[in-house]
Amino acid sequence: MTATNNVPFHTMSPRLSLKRLYGENIQLEVAFTDLILGNRIGQGACSSVNVARHKRTGEVYAIKMFNIYDKGQASQLYNEILLLTSFQCDCLISLKGAFHDEGSIGVILEYMDKGSLEFLMDEKIDISERVMAGISFQILWGLGYLHYEKQIHRDVKAGNILMVRLLSYLHYSWLQ
Repeated sequence: MTATNNVPFHTMSPRLSLKRLYGENIQLEVAFTDLILGNRIGQGACSSVNVARHKRTGEVYAIKMFNIYDKGQASQLYNEILLLTSFQCDCLISLKGAFHDEGSIGVILEYMDKGSLEFLMDEKIDISERVMAGISFQILWGLGYLHYEKQIHRDVKAGNILMVRLLSYLHYSWLQ
């Protein structure tokens, strides 16, 4: 379970810089060895996502897995870790840890228990104007933060806006 230059991924900080990514051992909030891996809950072009539960606390996380032998996925992972470690916004998903496991790199993220906004496309779903206003506010807050940080979200869509307890979060895998 080591990264380039023998830096254990399970000891890296969620707020590390790229210079520190390959140069120092830093404590993470969550280590892969602390988790019980669960079912796959999503699949994207460059990664798959599984749910995981912390052995001691029971807290649930999302594990996003990248194939490190695929240069496109390795590049996507590098960019995603760079972005995840630089953002500090309540409307963006936070990085909790990272690890290396048999040809894959896993990124441990906070779990969004309500899924994406895609469910709102169903005309049978009745959401009040007040709830939609709250969701819209948080989406704009997240996008405003990205704009302030001079980042562009290249794939804003309902499937990339994740929610927890009726709070929305931007999923920023396609940022550049």
